Amino acid sequence: MATQLISVLKVAGSAGDFVWQRLHGWAAKRQDVGVGEWSSHQWPPEVRQEADRLADLLRSHSASPPIIHFVEWVDAWTVGDTFARWFIRGKESAAVQVYGERYELFGYFLPDEGALARHLAEAGPHQHPETEWLESRLQEALVSWDRLTDRAVLLVMRRVTGPTVTDEEILESSQCVPDWLMG
Repeated sequence: MATQLISVLKVAGSAGDFVWQRLHGWAAKRQDVGVGEWSSHQWPPEVRQEADRLADLLRSHSASPPIIHFVEWVDAWTVGDTFARWFIRGKESAAVQVYGERYELFGYFLPDEGALARHLAEAGPHQHPETEWLESRLQEALVSWDRLTDRAVLLVMRRVTGPTVTDEEILESSQCVPDWLMG
């Protein structure tokens, strides 16, 4: 487990097509080294650099159309493979997964005749609130501007920022003002 910054965004129209094509092309360059194993080193260095560059560009322009939905939060608990499980469901999946050096990108092309919405609705209760947060953010992104746009790419971007923060560390940190804040 890790502390991670999670971004969920939706890119509409031609820009969404462009992002989808890039992700799809990069995903095809993955060198599979074993069943179920995923690592950034499975992609060529230039793909990893471009994936990180794309993630940085999308985050830096998150308030600009054609990005029609953007939300970001810190998750100190969720295991990395949880993100792929929402999208990657079998060999015929409508999703792609690409790892950069800093980011993991999960892309899903819309419209999908409601397949992802049904999958999310059928998920049932979750053991951890962080999983519910992710599910809710995905549901929000699905309906965001969906009546105005005929196609879009839905992205989840994950960037690990450090080790998991324990409950004890949270409680301890709440007892003082950190130096960086007083600066």
